[in-house]
Amino acid sequence: MSIQQGGKLFVLKGLIILCGILLAPGLGLSQTKSCGEAGRHLQGNFEIIQTRGGLWGYFERSTALKEQSFLGMQADSKLQRVVVIFKEQCSDPSTPPPDPGVLKKIDDALDAARSINNKSVSRTPPAKIVASVEALIKDLNAIMKILGQ
Repeated sequence: MSIQQGGKLFVLKGLIILCGILLAPGLGLSQTKSCGEAGRHLQGNFEIIQTRGGLWGYFERSTALKEQSFLGMQADSKLQRVVVIFKEQCSDPSTPPPDPGVLKKIDDALDAARSINNKSVSRTPPAKIVASVEALIKDLNAIMKILGQ
């Protein structure tokens, strides 16, 4: 084997190891930060969504969505619940900490809510927005089951 081939093989092995480390389940925010820090991260993300009134406020501001604003309120309530439950499980020494995968699911749900909140009703059909919120609520229900609620 030549030195050039050996160098390429070394780089390839390094990339494979790096990808394995970065993509391994359970690594990422949940492993690099403490459970309490992760809870504060989730709370901060939730508060960003709420600064503009949350999904309920988004529905209320739109004449096309106003009659279905209860969906926005339901999504906001469930988002708050999963964040609070996560933080409580982190702070209660008598219960095991939440599964690291739950953090990713909650973070993804918060990202989905922020994405919905950033959509323009004039450019996105109201039915598509409603379907996105209903899917978010379904995901949040699944997260609450994982959290034991």
